[in-house]
Amino acid sequence: MMSNKDWWKNPFLSYLYKHTLTCNYIQAKMVNQENFLKQRITKVTKRLEQLRDENRKMELTQIMYQNLGRKWPLNVKEDFIDLGELIDEKLKDIDKRIQALAKQED
Repeated sequence: MMSNKDWWKNPFLSYLYKHTLTCNYIQAKMVNQENFLKQRITKVTKRLEQLRDENRKMELTQIMYQNLGRKWPLNVKEDFIDLGELIDEKLKDIDKRIQALAKQED
């Protein structure tokens, strides 16, 4: 009979032990890879949304400057709302800059 210390000398038990470790490692690695991919997808999706927002703002800024003093070619209510928000943002930025310059002069 084999002692508890010599189990690894048995080729079958040794193979079974190594195979179990390998399978556990592969399963753990697959789970880690799956989590990694989920995190990357989430991160890339957020970045895509940010870039869409940035592109929308740039597009509206171009429309605003191109049509300054002209009739607006936009007919969509959503565009007017977005453009109004963009103009409000720009005005706030201008106010902040004026306040910063005023503080520098004092």
